[in-house]
Amino acid sequence: MSKPVLDHSNVLNVHRVATGYGARRPAPGLRMSGTSTWWYRDGSSAGSISHTVEIHAEDVGTLILEYRRNGEPVRQVFEIIGRPCRFGGRRWLAVCPRTSRPVAKLYNCAGTFQPRHLLRAAYHSQGRVQPAEKLRDREVAILRRLGADDSSPPMPRKPKWMRVPTYHRLVYELIQVRNAYGLALAQDFHRSTGIDLLAEEDPAVAGQVQKLAARFGAAADRP
Repeated sequence: MSKPVLDHSNVLNVHRVATGYGARRPAPGLRMSGTSTWWYRDGSSAGSISHTVEIHAEDVGTLILEYRRNGEPVRQVFEIIGRPCRFGGRRWLAVCPRTSRPVAKLYNCAGTFQPRHLLRAAYHSQGRVQPAEKLRDREVAILRRLGADDSSPPMPRKPKWMRVPTYHRLVYELIQVRNAYGLALAQDFHRSTGIDLLAEEDPAVAGQVQKLAARFGAAADRP
């Protein structure tokens, strides 16, 4: 049986809910209700739930989730605890009802909201075998931070409001990721075909490097 995939699950951040998404600091006697909604990229709703937070003591409270599953009402109750932070304040966590383990997030990818360790779930990228795919995902993430994509110049321009040190850090990481991505593709190709794209001394291989590199998405500048 395959593991549940977390990529498309609705994720509830316990601390954000407990603090009203930063609007207030939980104090004994506080009771507040709200709604969390998730959206698809096309703007349509991916689901919503109602939640109520009750603070019983300085570091103890209750989180109540209410929503509908297949048309039937569902009510889940979690104990929440506040852990002191290094620079003041508290970080609120939910207590797993089965293991008593504090968790920062609750995931709904199996019908109800549960801690990740009970779901034995993973993100899609964690189940991939080829490291090249993970590097490609990171490359795409960096390009998005820079407001660029695969059609952009090799060296994306700095976004208008981005700090210069941040831009330099992302560009440096982009170069490193692209180099590692090309190497990982060559290694994957070598394992599957026995052809070493890095063996320039082999005339039969050297004449096909550019063609094969382009086919498998690697950037190769060969003399």
